[in-house]
Amino acid sequence: MMNDPAGSSAEDLFIARSMAAHRVRQELFWYAGPEREEEVLMRPLISLMPARRVKAGDPEALKARGFKVGDCHRNCIAKSAADQSVRHVFGWTVHPDYYLMHSVLQTADGDYACITPDHTDQLDNDGRFEFMEDGQLACDGVSTYRAGEKIGPYWTIIRRDAAKIGTLCADLEARVRNGELSYEEAMGIWAR
Repeated sequence: MMNDPAGSSAEDLFIARSMAAHRVRQELFWYAGPEREEEVLMRPLISLMPARRVKAGDPEALKARGFKVGDCHRNCIAKSAADQSVRHVFGWTVHPDYYLMHSVLQTADGDYACITPDHTDQLDNDGRFEFMEDGQLACDGVSTYRAGEKIGPYWTIIRRDAAKIGTLCADLEARVRNGELSYEEAMGIWAR
């Protein structure tokens, strides 16, 4: 439940809730819109890619080594430039409702490792997540490209069911607007 400060006027509460709902809408705008042409084209291609299990590193150890949360592409670019024994690999993490572009490293012995701290969603009991390598992906820090064609921002997702995700986003925004959830609570639900 959203914490409404004691003594706040109805107008102040309305403004605070509206601002929080707007923040939710801004955070989730890419997920909430109508199905994009890129999703229609990419979904069947991604679903045919072979999946492998990638080991997620210890978040605190990775942070201590200077790797940044939410910056997988730059983390992997920097590490592969500094260590020629690893290769930067673009691909997709597999979530129940979407595919998320992600970067990992491939070691000289062929194993895959995630060096991005807190990339811990969808982990199995062995600390691994499902990843599909896509040799045609590229990222310039602003946009994602596949086979030279722009398919979205650097954090591109391909929704598996655009209508379902759009409904969830609209519901979270409404629940924040009416004071049922705080921004943090809504984003926590989204992250699950």
